[in-house]
Amino acid sequence: MDYKITNEACIPYLHIMILVLFRFTVSALGLKVFLSQI
Repeated sequence: MDYKITNEACIPYLHIMILVLFRFTVSALGLKVFLSQI
């Protein structure tokens, strides 16, 4: 297998994973703040 091809195929997947983790973290923090204000 060519490393360059696998690396380029991996980058979008990694980017999506980072976005999903970031959104999940923001949602969790938002929920925590919301619950602490009640």
